[in-house]
Amino acid sequence: KVFINHIDKYTGKIIGKVLSEAVVGGTRDETGEDDEDEGDNQEGGATATTLANYEVIGTISDPKAEQPHWAKEIVQPLDRDSLSSILLNCDIIIYYIGECDEAVEEASWAMQ
Repeated sequence: KVFINHIDKYTGKIIGKVLSEAVVGGTRDETGEDDEDEGDNQEGGATATTLANYEVIGTISDPKAEQPHWAKEIVQPLDRDSLSSILLNCDIIIYYIGECDEAVEEASWAMQ
């Protein structure tokens, strides 16, 4: 799971969309194609393991903004107990603080 703050802003949208389409543990070769063939077995060519994409969870800065189709869940940042629990269950936490002053305070709280 990946948490991204303000997934309705430009940077959050781009990062969230890219990660939601990326295969967990996957790599990109020089042509830019995902390296998904490594899970093939020798006999039938079927994938030995199920490929999974990152689950993106995030906050939105505009309460009227719609949830992006690639986001699994929207979290209300004012509910700190709920937010704390969600952050602890995420493998990756991304706070982009360049677009919003409130994000600095929230990121500082989240790191504690």
